Amino acid sequence: ARKQEARARRSDVQRLEEQLEEAQLLTATLNVEAQHAQSVLEDQARAERRAQDERSRHLLSELREQLQDTNRRNKQYLRRLQESDQRNARLSAEVAQARQAAEAASLALARSS
Repeated sequence: ARKQEARARRSDVQRLEEQLEEAQLLTATLNVEAQHAQSVLEDQARAERRAQDERSRHLLSELREQLQDTNRRNKQYLRRLQESDQRNARLSAEVAQARQAAEAASLALARSS
């Protein structure tokens, strides 16, 4: 009976050791799969950051071009405005001279009559 009991215990121990070995193997497999999944997630995150950086660079480039176009148009507008101001100043001076000439002519006419 003792031999049978000892044999049963050894059998139980052997079965438990096998279960432990299977559990350790499963744990190791799950750890490898978890590491792989983590690596995949990190790769995806890096790819998303790169894509976002590329989109940001593209948008920044477009905004830079728009800003340069706006600056160019503003400079042209400013130049035309300055030319218009100069033309207006010249015309104002000519009008003032014409008024003086007209007044002088009017006085001369009044004196002569």
